[in-house]
Amino acid sequence: MGTMVLLGNGVIADVALARSKAEGGGWIVISAGWGFPAKAGIFTAIARGSKDAYGEIIPPNRLVFVAGCLLSRPNLPAGLGPFLVGALVWGLLLALAGTTGSSMNPAPDHSSRIAHTILPIPRKGSSDWGYAPISVLGTLAGRLLGGWAFRLLRV
Repeated sequence: MGTMVLLGNGVIADVALARSKAEGGGWIVISAGWGFPAKAGIFTAIARGSKDAYGEIIPPNRLVFVAGCLLSRPNLPAGLGPFLVGALVWGLLLALAGTTGSSMNPAPDHSSRIAHTILPIPRKGSSDWGYAPISVLGTLAGRLLGGWAFRLLRV
């Protein structure tokens, strides 16, 4: 995560700062500058066996932090906040939910798991209760870290 932030913010500075070698590089340079370290972080997480935690912690973390930044603006036009937060959730799920199908809200995950356990479904597989704590604790940790970062940075 630190590498992604360092390189991602570095490439934005390079593109935005006057007289830098990458000045005016545009979206492709920024995308590559964020994309390569993000991919390195994903490969590292998978190699360490922590892809589940990544998928459950990062999306709610970004949701709380970015939604807090968006909704704390005093001049936000009425109705724009919910639209932006909805688009944010959509983007987070598209971009970051591939490893686990990130729940960001563990209630649907657990209600499905409970129903699967209780209902007499022929030839059903496991309800995978071993994963349930990761879903709840990962989502909680992500939300707490996002809120903490928002408060700390006073965005």
